[in-house]
This record gives sequence, structure tokens and C-alpha cells, in this order.
Amino acid sequence: MDPNVIIDRVTGLPTDVRVENQLFSIVKELHVSPVLFGRGTRVYMVRDKVNGHYHICKDSWILLSHAKDNSEIEHLKLISKKAKENRAKSPRAYLLHPRFVAGDGAVYNSNSTRAYATVVTPARIRRRMIIGPIGDPLTSYRSRVKCLQVFIDVADELVFLRDECGLLHGDISIGNIVIVRFLPNIIAACEFALTTIGPSNDPLVNDNHLEALGSGGAVIDFDYARSIKGKDSVKASGTVPYMSIELSRYLAGDPEYTEFDHRIDHDVESLLLVFLHIVRFTCGPKGNLDQDIFINDKELNLTQWHHERKIEQIALHKCVDVLRLRSARTLAYLLPAYWKPIAPHIIKLIDIVYPVPTIPLRTGSNIHGAFRKELEATLRTCQGLEEETHQYGTSMPFQTRAKKRKALTQGSIQQHIGKGTQSKRKKLTKKQ
Repeated sequence: MDPNVIIDRVTGLPTDVRVENQLFSIVKELHVSPVLFGRGTRVYMVRDKVNGHYHICKDSWILLSHAKDNSEIEHLKLISKKAKENRAKSPRAYLLHPRFVAGDGAVYNSNSTRAYATVVTPARIRRRMIIGPIGDPLTSYRSRVKCLQVFIDVADELVFLRDECGLLHGDISIGNIVIVRFLPNIIAACEFALTTIGPSNDPLVNDNHLEALGSGGAVIDFDYARSIKGKDSVKASGTVPYMSIELSRYLAGDPEYTEFDHRIDHDVESLLLVFLHIVRFTCGPKGNLDQDIFINDKELNLTQWHHERKIEQIALHKCVDVLRLRSARTLAYLLPAYWKPIAPHIIKLIDIVYPVPTIPLRTGSNIHGAFRKELEATLRTCQGLEEETHQYGTSMPFQTRAKKRKALTQGSIQQHIGKGTQSKRKKLTKKQ
């Protein structure tokens, strides 16, 4: 039993956790790793029992070899320190920066239970942290404007990490970007937070929803962050579907890439790939996925970015698919109606990241400024569109493994229903 975790003897569930002699009550389980191997990450919302502030508790098992050279705790301490030093420059950005509260980098070591057993499985060390901010999934955006603001905030965060902290994130993905709502209880843990936002900016309306709720984008999971200088910058990491094409080729053993130097440009490229997923597979807070997301045999291979086993094939798929998305005709066919008004901006963003449109695609240099500027232009376009901001975000299912569907006519729908009814009758007959 872990002496730092208090378990309810009736339900068997954890109720409290102690980190660095600070006690926190567990409010809600937010994420549990779906597999029994790997880091086994668990994420909880917790409440400080002393001051009542809300935070995130991240509990994971890190490879011992990785933990020796790369400490997420040390990264977060540095970012928190720099964020406090710069909060006067941008109080709003201060609310979106990572926040370190407490952490234990060696809760447990799997080697300690193995004794003299000969085990080929690499040793892992348990790391537990209390951090912030608390965020919602990226797919829970309330409008196009709110969504674009998230991407602009993340672009700004990448520059802050590089210029102020000397770090690169190294793992920008759809799961590592969250939307921070400026709710009083959420931002209260930040010093001077309430005076920064001000209660008058967030008027309460029916059912305690915040109609004019402010929000922004934040980056989480700094387990694979690395220093810009030194050997750390050449380490390869990332989530494969959102990974830089150059990095994918390097990991696949492409002879052209005997070395790889991770730059902020590669994180910007990953941000673009996340954006392409959002505009392709989501259709707004009030959209209908079954009606608005059209997939057929001529679909792009964005889904294969998630399920293809050979990383060299994923790199090729990305090159082909991204080049196809540079076509206004292709975008008109593939984009949900919700995102079609910004099709010209999508093409410009692609051209900024990949200035030479030939296979294999290569990441441009010093692209951040132009990329952010185009995001702002996209935001202005969205501000000119008629859309009522949803009161609160609805987390849409993000599925890339969708069944192929055809455009059904009224007759084919009836035929489809008929087939389903006949198959059910056959099953019933067999049972009888």
C-alpha cells in the first residue's frame, strides 16, 4: 500500500493524496491510461485541504532511464519561476502557463520489488505531481473564435518556452493542448488571478453558466520537453500522428536524416497537424458528426496516421495528404460546413509550414512568426462570421477510425433500415 494515499475502505477508491507533506482531497478522476503497460498515467482533479485551491494531480510510471536525464518536475519548476517573473508583461498569459505546486519524482521504483529476479522489462519509477492549470479537452471549444484563440495562445507558449525557459515542448498533440476556462475556482490558485480577470468580466447567467466566460489555450505534459542547447535538443520524441514529417523519417531510419535537431519549427508543424485534425474531424459545438463528417473510399489517409504500424508509411501519408489539402477543391469537398469559410487560411498555413510543396515535405525555418500572423488573420475571419458562442463546451468524440459512409438517399436509407430489420429477424429465428 502507498502510505501517501488514503483509501476508502468501503469503496476501495482513493480519497486523499499527500505530496511533499501537503494533503489534497481527490475531487474527480479525469484520465486513466487504457492499457496495462507503459506509463500507466492517471490524472485527477484535487483540492488543497488548507486553502481550498484546485489543482491537477498527475501520477505516472516513467522509464528509469528516461527519468535520470529528463525531469518533468524540474521543467515545471523552471517554467513556473519564469512565468511569475513575467506575469506583469502579460497577466492573461500567466494564467495559461504551467504551474508547479508540489512533486515527488521517486514515489516508488519497480526495481525494488524484483530483488534477484532476472527481468528483461525496463525499470520504471513512479512520479507524482500537483500542477496546473486545469483545462478541458481541445475538442470542447465553444466557437470558432474561441478555438482559434487556443491555437494562438499555444503558439505564444512555444515562444515563451524557447525564449524565457530555453525549452522545447517536443510533444505537441491533440491530447496535450487544453482549454482553460477562466472560472474563479479554476484560476484562484494563481496569484493575483481574480484581480487579473476581474469578476465583472464573467457575469453569471442561468444555471450558473458563464455566458461571457473567458478562456485560452494551454500546453500540458512536459515529460518530453528538452533544453534547446546541448545534447537534449537532438532527442527524438512525439506523438506519431502529430509528429513532424522530418522526425518521422529520422525515426524510420531514413539515410538522409542521420541526425535530427529538434527546433521550435517542428513544434509549430505539430500544431498545424493538430489544427488539420480539428477542422477535418470536428464540426462545432452544435454540429452532428454523422451528418457533417463525410468519409468515403476517396478519403484522405489522416485516419491512417493513427493506425498505420510502419512509421515510414505514416510520413509518406502525411506528405501526400497535406499536399492534397493545399487544393481549394479538395477542402471544399472534405471540410465540414462549419470550417469551410476558413479554407483559404488553411492553405496559407500549410504553405508557411511547408514552403516547398514537393515530396518529401520539409519543415520551413523560422516559421513561427508567419504562422502566428496567419492564425490571427484566421481569427479575424471567424470574428466576421455569424455564430453564437455556446454557453459551455460540449466535448465532442474525436474519432479517426470512422466507418466509411456513403451519401444516403431517402430510398437507400429505407433499404438500409430494411436490411437491419431482416438481419435481426434472422437472429431471432435462430435463437427460437
